[in-house]
Amino acid sequence: TGTIIRAGIAHLEATTGDGRRNLDRTISGFIFPLPSQPHAGLPFAAESFVTRLYALHGTRFPAFSDFPPPTLRPFGVDANGIDDGSSIAADARAYAGALRHLKHAFLLAIEHPNSGLVAIPFAGSMPRTVLEGLRKRDILALALVSGWAVVLHTLRSHWWVQDWGEKIVRAAEEALEIGGPNMVELIAWPRAVIRGEVEVWGQ
Repeated sequence: TGTIIRAGIAHLEATTGDGRRNLDRTISGFIFPLPSQPHAGLPFAAESFVTRLYALHGTRFPAFSDFPPPTLRPFGVDANGIDDGSSIAADARAYAGALRHLKHAFLLAIEHPNSGLVAIPFAGSMPRTVLEGLRKRDILALALVSGWAVVLHTLRSHWWVQDWGEKIVRAAEEALEIGGPNMVELIAWPRAVIRGEVEVWGQ
C-alpha cells in the first residue's frame, strides 16, 4: 500500500511545481481541457460521491465551506501559489479547488470517454496541501484520489494507465480501513466501479 501511494504521489508531483513548468516548456501553449458545461450535473452515483466529499470538507473547514476555490490554470502557472500551508484558510481553499477539479475530471471523462487528456487537469492542478495529505493518509485526500482513480479506470485500455485506477483505490481502501468501516464507506462508489459491480457513469 505504501509503495503504491508513494508512487502515485511521485506521479502527481511530476506534473506539479517544477515538473509542470518543465512540461510547459515541452508542450508550449498547452492548456488544461475544460468541460463544455463545467456547472452541469453528474450522474447520480458520481454526484452523490462529490456531494459527500463536499460535506466532509464543510465539516473539516466549517468557517470556509463557501470559500471560493482557485480556477483551473494552464501548465506553467503556479496554481499552488495560494497554498502555502500557512493557514486553515489556505488548506480549505486547496481542498475546495481539488474538489472542483475532480468534478471537472468526471465531466470531461463523460464528454470525451476515450481521451487520455481528461486525466491530466486533476493531476496537474494538485495542490501541495493535498499531496501532503496523501502522505499522512488524510481521509479527504485519499477519497479525492480515489475519485480520480475512477477516471483512470475508464482509461485502462491506454498503455500508460492500465490498472493504476484499481491500484489507487485498493491502496486508499487499505489506508482507510485503519479508521474502520465508516471510513472505507466513503469510497464505496470508486470501489464498486473498479470491481465491476456498477457501470461507471450509470444512473
